[in-house]
Amino acid sequence: MKVSRFTLVIFLALVAVLICAVSLADNLTVETEPGLFRVRFSLPGENFAIVNYSTSDENGWFTVYSEDGQFTAESALLGSYEPCRLTVKIQKIDQKQVEQVKVDYPGTPLPEGSALEFQNGRKGVRDLVLTPVEGGFAYDFTAQGHGFVKLQIRATRQTGMVILYPDENYHYSGTVMVPHIYNASNVYVTIRSGKGNGSIGTGQTTKGYALLAKETEPAAGGRLQGVIVCVDPGHQNAPGGEKEPLGPGMDGYGSNAGGMAEGTVTRRRESIVMLECGFVIRDELLRQGATVVMTREIEEKRYSNLERDAVANDAGAHVMLRLHGDNNKSEKNRGFGVYYPVHSEYALAVADTDTYRSYGQIMLDALQTRKVGTINKATLDGTDRFVGNNWAKMPCFLIELGFMSNKIDDVLLSTPEYQQWLAESLADGIYELAIVRGVITPEE
Repeated sequence: MKVSRFTLVIFLALVAVLICAVSLADNLTVETEPGLFRVRFSLPGENFAIVNYSTSDENGWFTVYSEDGQFTAESALLGSYEPCRLTVKIQKIDQKQVEQVKVDYPGTPLPEGSALEFQNGRKGVRDLVLTPVEGGFAYDFTAQGHGFVKLQIRATRQTGMVILYPDENYHYSGTVMVPHIYNASNVYVTIRSGKGNGSIGTGQTTKGYALLAKETEPAAGGRLQGVIVCVDPGHQNAPGGEKEPLGPGMDGYGSNAGGMAEGTVTRRRESIVMLECGFVIRDELLRQGATVVMTREIEEKRYSNLERDAVANDAGAHVMLRLHGDNNKSEKNRGFGVYYPVHSEYALAVADTDTYRSYGQIMLDALQTRKVGTINKATLDGTDRFVGNNWAKMPCFLIELGFMSNKIDDVLLSTPEYQQWLAESLADGIYELAIVRGVITPEE
């Protein structure tokens, strides 16, 4: 029988796929013990991967990092108290599945405490209070006559159910830790009776967080010693929208009510993601000897563009980084953008247009030194439309750190190791810019 060249190519491609699948299956191992599971797997050439897990009672996913493509990870299980089957799926960072396994899970130990007797005439939940705490949320309520209850949670990256026991007055109080839910993400709670599965109360909260600076002072002897940087995490979780003068020597007005991006996968607000990135960038710059001021360190306060620029101007900053996440109708677009001012009097006092553009090119090149997957957007543009750029008296750049409308960028922007990569890349750009501007001399 004569086989066409096309058929042979398809056959060989299918064989290659099967070989790859077998190889991954051989490499993927899952170990379980009461309360947790561990995974080990290999994805050559990859630095990031996603671990999905599910039982009959819960599911979730989280991102893992490896320098060499050899991944190890461990995760607690929220509930799943009875022995069951655990399914673990491995995905690349673009969410394409590469392998899955199913294993026996022995069950999660029941929480400490004991159930009371169920009483006739049981009522619903009363005085329910849900409060964010670092790493999870606290609950406080009364469920008269319910000897124990099941608290069910639902959020973007983790769902599940935990059993709760009351005190002698049928009062419930405690905390639930939810490690895979993102900071500040919404958590929806349903409280169900321990007898039956009917809902007796519902509520909503967010996962609490504490963004704390890891570094407090510039490191002595660092290569950025003497450089002052203003880090401006874009947006805020507070109303804005007031009109502001467009820029010195310019006609018209602008506004700080620009649309905020939201992650297509993570469903996170641009404001909290940029605040997280801002703290990581701040710490890295301090480790390299720079002096750093931040325009904001919390979510729940309004800051105008003029107030942000005043922070940089008053500090005598040598460069200002305005951190943002981009958005596009096409989910395929991913990459970086650097925008600089053109015609404001302050911008012209910093440098002529061509020189300012060369400064922006330094920052854009620095951002592209580490790539994950295909980056198809690298935008460098001079524009007058950003009030926050126009009022800065130093080189100022609105930097789009990635497209939150793109699945890969969205997940990476909320991954600590990738945030660190961005911080190190921006520090490289600031170092080169400081040399060009004569702020520091090159290291020998």
